Amino acid sequence: MSASYPQKPPFEARALSKRDTISGKTISWGTATLMTLIIAAAQSTSIAGEIASNVVHHLRFGTIAAEHGAQLLVFPELSLTGYEPGVARLNAVCPEALVLDSLRCLAEGAHMTVVAGAPMLNDRDELYIAALAIRPDGSTLIYTKEYLHPGEEQTWVLKNSIFLKTAEIWGIGNV
Repeated sequence: MSASYPQKPPFEARALSKRDTISGKTISWGTATLMTLIIAAAQSTSIAGEIASNVVHHLRFGTIAAEHGAQLLVFPELSLTGYEPGVARLNAVCPEALVLDSLRCLAEGAHMTVVAGAPMLNDRDELYIAALAIRPDGSTLIYTKEYLHPGEEQTWVLKNSIFLKTAEIWGIGNV
């Protein structure tokens, strides 16, 4: 699948003077850099346990987001598998899974970070609800759910993971 995406930098920046305005308010605290980040939130549905079909569905959303210049595309929790605790273990995804290659290509080609949800197993064979942030450089950051709703602890475990800051997702600055 070959698609053409707008060739945009990961962010737009311009220097602000000491007396510039943002939304009608005067900035008087020195020089700053204004960055614009275009975020797309996909309100998608998933087919239970059908990872390959759900990836194709994600690509449709991703293509539309890229056409609109989005630099960050976020999908719902467990978007790659559906919220199906009974089959989550069978559908656990690892970040290097080949089924995610087309999402990696989308991220690279569109210069867009794609965040998709899937169950993941840890080294003790326990299940996490995870968000995979697939970045334009091909790397993947993982965030695991830190607060479970009543009843979720029957299937899922918590991991002390760090919250992915915008800077971490984008690789901006020192974090």
